[in-house]
Amino acid sequence: MITADNKKLNVLIIGWKGLARKLASHFYLSEINVSMLVTPKKELKVIYLKESGDIKIFVEDLESTDVNTLEEIIKGHSIIINCSSFSNFTNEYKTEKKIIKACKLAKVDRYFTNDFSIDYSQTRKGDCERMDLRKRVLLKIKKRGLNYTSVVCGIQMESLFKPKMKIVDFERQVMYFYNSSRAYFDVTCQDDIVNYVTDVITDSKKYLYTKNKIIKIYGDRINLYFLNQILSELSGHWFALNSLGTLYDLDKEISDCIQLKNHHSTKKQRTKLYYETCYRKELVRFMFSGDAKVDPSEEESVKMTKKTSVKDFIRTKLQPPINNPNTTTIELPSDLINNNNTSTMTTGKP
Repeated sequence: MITADNKKLNVLIIGWKGLARKLASHFYLSEINVSMLVTPKKELKVIYLKESGDIKIFVEDLESTDVNTLEEIIKGHSIIINCSSFSNFTNEYKTEKKIIKACKLAKVDRYFTNDFSIDYSQTRKGDCERMDLRKRVLLKIKKRGLNYTSVVCGIQMESLFKPKMKIVDFERQVMYFYNSSRAYFDVTCQDDIVNYVTDVITDSKKYLYTKNKIIKIYGDRINLYFLNQILSELSGHWFALNSLGTLYDLDKEISDCIQLKNHHSTKKQRTKLYYETCYRKELVRFMFSGDAKVDPSEEESVKMTKKTSVKDFIRTKLQPPINNPNTTTIELPSDLINNNNTSTMTTGKP
């Protein structure tokens, strides 16, 4: 396939998690030449793609490898899409700096930054460490003169239902919130992100329009009260809405996490505490403060016309029994289940 600007389209996706795998699979089915760069520990996560024989898998430790090695891997790819994840912010920044430099040396035509989250351009300094980091990365990209596209999308629907977010508890049939259950936030599912990125790299007008811009895409704007209505309709059961306090209480929890992080002796303990607790709480704060929304009046805002609604997402991903009035069992995919939970939730009729 040829790119939008008439260059041969060879895409390299960096990372192995859900969005990276979905992009690779979709590109392959769309007859786009696609490769993946994953760390040695995660090679097994994408082995099924490698076995297809048509998706080349590069295996390299991103944090320890040098710029020249990355340049050799990246060379020959016209578009790089970064979906990598890291154990701490220091490693994320250092590694992405190497990737940016390697992309520039390899004369990459477009670099998709490692974003795909809330709109960091609207956050205040000190609100969230990772959002501050994303701003530093963007400055580094501009300084290097690398052509980029940054896609921000609100909260990914897949993240909203994960146990570690501690927002929706399927086992106890409870939703937790701070401040107000009616605070609105934007959500976009990964499939829609994949479709948008595909459109950008294969449509000449969109490809040129998104050059060196932060593109703000969004699907549905919801709150927990609206989400509860959908779950009630599909499952036949109304979830309890439990308040965990005010935004001040949440800020104190974040502060306590940061302080506690400094008292743990090992790097592994400090990293786990921050990433699984403090960063999650910071994202939750954006949700319930009303700051996880895209401004539709901005020029770079793109409302998804072909999108997956929250209702359709729950219906297809969580598989509630909408066609069987005699059962109220919701089957959950494995990545939305705590280790000690079963794979189904059964409720009584309302």
